[in-house]
Amino acid sequence: MTSWILILLTFLPFLAAIIAYMLGRRDERAMNGFVSITGIVIFALSVVLLFLPEGEVALPGFCGLGLYLRADGFRGLYSCVAAFMWMMTGLFAPEYFQHHGNKARYSFFTLMTLGATLGVFLSDNLGTTSLKSCPSPAMRGSRRRKRRAHSGRRRRTLRWRSSAV
Repeated sequence: MTSWILILLTFLPFLAAIIAYMLGRRDERAMNGFVSITGIVIFALSVVLLFLPEGEVALPGFCGLGLYLRADGFRGLYSCVAAFMWMMTGLFAPEYFQHHGNKARYSFFTLMTLGATLGVFLSDNLGTTSLKSCPSPAMRGSRRRKRRAHSGRRRRTLRWRSSAV
């Protein structure tokens, strides 16, 4: 039972993130409810994990490095605290972002971050931790492009100000 809860705590937020994004593109209220229910379910699973005996999951061929998860008292407590914070974020975010756009994208990344955080907290070795914590190459590339574009605007602004003096 502990092994199934470990797998659910690690992979359910990623699946829920995709569903929440697709729901948010069509119906914002349904997405808000789905994200809130997902947060409550993840928190309930992490509370159940606290009271179960220690357990571990080993998937040696997963992504080349393998996936090794372990549940003990300390990891269970950390996952419970993280799930509680994300549950509260999911409950209060709709009211906070009432007049803002891109709510579907926000919900997508919130749930993806929850899955990565729980994966790091429940990981059993360094390979699993690095698998869950490294950003994708696409995200690194977009940050570089934005940084280059911003630095070019700054240089043009500085040249314009120095020539005006």
